[in-house]
Amino acid sequence: MQTIGGYEVLDELARGGMGVVYRGRDPRNGGLVAIKLILAGREAGDASLRRFEREAAALSRVRHTNVLAIHGSGFERGAPYLVTDLLTGGTLQERINRQGPLPPTEAAALTAAIARGVALVHANGILHRDLKPENVLLRPGGEPCLADFGLVSELDPARSRLTATGSLLGTPSFMSPEQAKGDWSGLGPHSDVYGLGAILYTALTGAPPASGASLTDILLCAIDTAPPSPSSFGRPIPPAIEAVCMAALAKDPAQRPASANGLSLALEDAIAHAEALPSPRSPLLALAFVALIAVGGMIAALSQVSNARPTPTPTPAPSASVPQHAPHTLTAAERAFQRGQRLTRRGKWKKAIKVLTRALKLEPGHLNALLFRGLSHLRSGDYERAAEDYSLALSLLPADDAERVAAHANRGVAFMRLGKLEMALADHEAAVKLDPNVQNLINRGLVRGDLGNSEGADRDLSAALALAPKSATILRDRGALRLRTMRIHEAHDDLTRALELDPDDLETWILRGHARNAQRRWAASIADYSEALRLDPRNIRALVNRGRTRSLGGDQPGALADLDRAKELAPKSRDVLMAHGNFKATQGDVRGAALAFGELIAAAPGMAQAYYLRANCYLQYGEFAGAEKDLERALKLDPDHAMALGNRGALRERNRDFAGARKDLRRCLDLLPPGSSAARAFQVMLDRIGTQ
Repeated sequence: MQTIGGYEVLDELARGGMGVVYRGRDPRNGGLVAIKLILAGREAGDASLRRFEREAAALSRVRHTNVLAIHGSGFERGAPYLVTDLLTGGTLQERINRQGPLPPTEAAALTAAIARGVALVHANGILHRDLKPENVLLRPGGEPCLADFGLVSELDPARSRLTATGSLLGTPSFMSPEQAKGDWSGLGPHSDVYGLGAILYTALTGAPPASGASLTDILLCAIDTAPPSPSSFGRPIPPAIEAVCMAALAKDPAQRPASANGLSLALEDAIAHAEALPSPRSPLLALAFVALIAVGGMIAALSQVSNARPTPTPTPAPSASVPQHAPHTLTAAERAFQRGQRLTRRGKWKKAIKVLTRALKLEPGHLNALLFRGLSHLRSGDYERAAEDYSLALSLLPADDAERVAAHANRGVAFMRLGKLEMALADHEAAVKLDPNVQNLINRGLVRGDLGNSEGADRDLSAALALAPKSATILRDRGALRLRTMRIHEAHDDLTRALELDPDDLETWILRGHARNAQRRWAASIADYSEALRLDPRNIRALVNRGRTRSLGGDQPGALADLDRAKELAPKSRDVLMAHGNFKATQGDVRGAALAFGELIAAAPGMAQAYYLRANCYLQYGEFAGAEKDLERALKLDPDHAMALGNRGALRERNRDFAGARKDLRRCLDLLPPGSSAARAFQVMLDRIGTQ
């Protein structure tokens, strides 16, 4: 097995201009890690390599929940490498691209958490130098984790652009003015404070603080032009949060918060000020859904994940179930609740659960503690306990309490994650009845879709779209639903409108490619998959579907090139291996198809369809013993596989086992759609056997 620095290399996760990222295993404890091999570093100068060694060693000593842990570093065949925690929750930028700007208090809490990590990094004598949402990874519970420090970017000579005063390193749209000028002597912790402000600004608005038509325009904007206020984008932003954001983005470093820690404290004060305004007591309306769409055998996956942070009030709102206390006579339960609330707001779910459990032992009917503990369970992935907490809270909440909306919505999410779709639907029905807002309608629509109620799902998404007519996400979701229910022309219209609003959404390009494929518009479908690949050249679904469509359009060399590239990127992917085998079979290469399906069996030994497909190949070139063995295995895995039953019946007839053949064929015909071509063929076979 290949190793890098003693770490086992399992498979490749990503590859780009800088190098390649592998999933690996730490042989000391068996834990999974990410191994970043920085191929561009082979061309770096000695000074950059020495700086890399020094800063990697310093960072390896930093242990903070909001900073990606470095477990090892060094050089492999001349290329520097880093070994870090393996996080699979995507980046903050991807979340913003997918869902739009974050709720203001969530954006502020997330930035405050990152700032606390940056403060510790600064205390170890390191600057980040490339702060941006793309470098903020998200843990499974949504907690942010800062990655890709400037020490990595600095190893790539291609990223060093000269300005009038020196070298330029970083991402122009997020650079501090001093970075944009190339003024290295002027860089310091205040430059990273600006970068934190840029992350907050993007989380609030969906746009970076500096923009322009060219690199020069962006740099001039970063140096001289103050960004528009976040509230000018048309979203209500609490003034206290906006003020901290704009202060962090001040052109003069002296006018910014003095440190990353100072920025974190300022944001916490701003959140508390925003939360002190009249607002519901509930922690949040959390959403988490994944919808899988398959059209005509093609691969299509659509996911919507939205995990908002809480918007709690600092003290309990009046409620018959929650005793009120004078400010200077807080009970022990209330003090524990307030501490748990702060921990929840900061994303420290496990600690919050422990503290809120203590509050509930002291005061079992403490509604706020139940709501916040339910949220912490939900965000930490303990959906059973989250549902229990929200169920108890709902039993205590008065029938007319506004908190019931979020409690139903959150419990619905927990039930969804547990696969209890009917129970999830009941909760989202209740949430819509209490407050038919956009997000509640989307929630109910997505659950209805998963339950097969396509008409109800379409009504909900259409109602949500009527309230938010320029939402590319809702248009995409409705288009995907209509695609799944074969309303192809309507789906195409929705997806086209979504692309007009958001031309950088890769999923929408793929989905419209499917719609055009269903319309047999091969060239237009290929163009959409190609656009998706422009956005992500390594996207497996786009490659496989473009390869299939090229084959349908008669471009067999192009089809094979796409499928080979997909296999190179994902050699064990079921979809890729299936597509390879099917392509070879359609080209008459039956033995090659059998080999491809053999690889599929090795990758997915529990997949009945893989054995059935290889058995078909064996039948075509007379390998009857192998075909019989594969069909037996397919039917052991899936006793109701109609086509495997039919083919085994044909084999049994060949072996003169007429009773067995009749039994298989009758069962096969019971399972197949009446009148289908396969059903007619097997009926002829059954009639021929007769009473033999």
